[in-house]
Amino acid sequence: MKKRQDHLAFLLASSEFVRWVKHPDRHLDDFWNQWLDLHPEAYPDMLKAKSILLGINLEHIPETSDRKIRILGAIIKENSSQLTGTRRSRRNTVFHWFAWEQLGQWSKVAAILTLVFLVAGLYRMGVAPEVGEELVAEAETVWIIKQTAPGEKLSFTLADGSTIWLNSATEFRFPERFDSSNRTVVLRGEAFFDVAPDSLRPFYVETGDLRTKVLGTSFNINLMHPDQHKISLISGKIAVVNKITEEEISLVPGQQLNYATKSGRTVLGKFNAEEVTGWKDGKLIFRQTSFWEVVRTLESWYGVRFKVVGLPKDGWRLTGEYHNQTLDMVLGRMAYIEDFTYSIHQKTINLTFKNDE
Repeated sequence: MKKRQDHLAFLLASSEFVRWVKHPDRHLDDFWNQWLDLHPEAYPDMLKAKSILLGINLEHIPETSDRKIRILGAIIKENSSQLTGTRRSRRNTVFHWFAWEQLGQWSKVAAILTLVFLVAGLYRMGVAPEVGEELVAEAETVWIIKQTAPGEKLSFTLADGSTIWLNSATEFRFPERFDSSNRTVVLRGEAFFDVAPDSLRPFYVETGDLRTKVLGTSFNINLMHPDQHKISLISGKIAVVNKITEEEISLVPGQQLNYATKSGRTVLGKFNAEEVTGWKDGKLIFRQTSFWEVVRTLESWYGVRFKVVGLPKDGWRLTGEYHNQTLDMVLGRMAYIEDFTYSIHQKTINLTFKNDE
């Protein structure tokens, strides 16, 4: 318990740690990861300190009673005295300047205000700690949601430098700030990822039963079909974990993982990169595609609904490529080959097969 209190107070009092949490950069990442290597027992308190700092707005400090200030002062006095006793023996290391007595006046004030706000909040909830007890704060992660409607596509860059492309009718969730241990996002729909490398923080994509782990690579995840999910690796290396069976499968470039959602069966195969990722460049590609799969794709791509009269001939398969073309142009080319008529009324497409008139 003593060590955990020492580490928590030390981190909250460190201006460099506060700066790393609020405004991380590669230099600070390297420094604090080296510090954590030397103090592995401090990992739980590092997470708690980050939660406290990220969950507190120092610009809006509520009023506190004298009693709360005295309690806070006792906590800081106890922890700071323990810090000076344990850290001074390390004066020959690069970390000695982080000791409490070396902090500037404003850094001390910032640390005190941080703990004042925490204690005040705990008092309001009726769970204020006694002097010497461990302070624990679990700040909820703030998630940002990006959504595309049918007929829309979107690309953007995350704070870590990773670029994401969202296909139509897709939802993508990511935290406002990635923590120091990993970068986790959640996907429903279809997206292409170009993940920035970071050997200290793997990138995880949560997709129902599957979790995809990467370090720095590009790949496509397609969850559009409810019965089959596809993960296609373009470059780098990824590992896909089945969260139900705990099976882990590694992919190399050019491999595609096909996961049957009903049976839970996983199959590895090859894929054509242009057919899988062409959508992000405005390429609509069909290869021996069934009629109803074409309809489903066109509805999502253009944000429309089809009303179909009659049925296509047996064995109806479409092969074709359409680059940034209007729906009218696409249907016109298809009708010339597949023998149907169509009309467009705003977002409704009426399609009739001639052989069933």
